[in-house]
Amino acid sequence: MIYKYRTVEVGLKILKNQSIRFSSPSEFSDIMDVAPSLIDFQFRLNDKIGDEQKRDLEILFEKRPDLKIKTIQNERLISEAYQDMLIKKNKILKICSFSTNGNSSQLWENYGDSEKGIVLGFEPDLQKKFLSESPEFFFGGLVEYVDAYPTIKYQVSPKEEIYSSWVRTKLKNEFHWEEEYRIGFFKNDLSLLNVKVIEVKFDPASLLEIRFGKLTSKSDKDQIFYLLGEKGWSHVKLI
Repeated sequence: MIYKYRTVEVGLKILKNQSIRFSSPSEFSDIMDVAPSLIDFQFRLNDKIGDEQKRDLEILFEKRPDLKIKTIQNERLISEAYQDMLIKKNKILKICSFSTNGNSSQLWENYGDSEKGIVLGFEPDLQKKFLSESPEFFFGGLVEYVDAYPTIKYQVSPKEEIYSSWVRTKLKNEFHWEEEYRIGFFKNDLSLLNVKVIEVKFDPASLLEIRFGKLTSKSDKDQIFYLLGEKGWSHVKLI
């Protein structure tokens, strides 16, 4: 199961609206988290090229056929074009963070209103349960905690590897206690370029349990009980 720690106020909004907030990486507290600076965009016309990048290159060559000529200047221009493309994808990309630990004192302290909030427990295949989005792709998985962020060669790396290494990697010494599980999606929709957060609907069947903090008030618990009854979500286990 994967867990979302929230204040009662935010938790009630999630339940009422049946939606979870996804954010652009630019909203993350760690500026190096999913940062374009971790990507090596250096392009060489004679080197191997991945399928995703090949499609990007074909689009670029349609606009600029002169770049097909093998020169150092053109390699630099293609590298810059690749970087621009990925920066745009980075802005369109939307991510939501969960934890695999449903009862962590540090997570309660930092995200669960110091044990006065709640924890929403979802099934791990939550990314398959969204109702309103039709993205190019979803991805979900555990964050890998590393000593230093890796540098990814954009020209040769498969799309899945880029998003796995780039999107699901965090520094061990700072964030390992979060035991994070990330879900993200990408839509080929330029209207999302300047949208920093988006609410995404989820299937109620994917919400399996709600945990209360040691200090969650009776009145806050009653609000949750009432809302679950109103929605008919009797399958949700209360802990």
